[in-house]
Amino acid sequence: MARCRVGYVDVFGVRHEVELSADTLFEAVALAVAQFRKHDWIECHPTAAEFTVSVQPAPPVVHTIKLAAVEQFAKYGAVKGPKDILRKKRIRAWLKLDPAGMS
Repeated sequence: MARCRVGYVDVFGVRHEVELSADTLFEAVALAVAQFRKHDWIECHPTAAEFTVSVQPAPPVVHTIKLAAVEQFAKYGAVKGPKDILRKKRIRAWLKLDPAGMS
């Protein structure tokens, strides 16, 4: 697991960030969305939101990911083994995606 800072800019131009630990970039975005939703911080349609993930080892590495890509992976992404199956299941749960018809 890596320590990450995940953030986005809402429709009002306000930047929101949360620090968390995650195994992958997609898990980091999904966990962040779950936290933002828990506190009613998402002010826009989340699928359109673009998230910045800063992985915290020195020096930090920053990635920008659209939530739509995370949802696409959780619903339809390739599975390389049992670990990926569990990872996708966790991401779908964090994002509250309908499990019907998903692999």
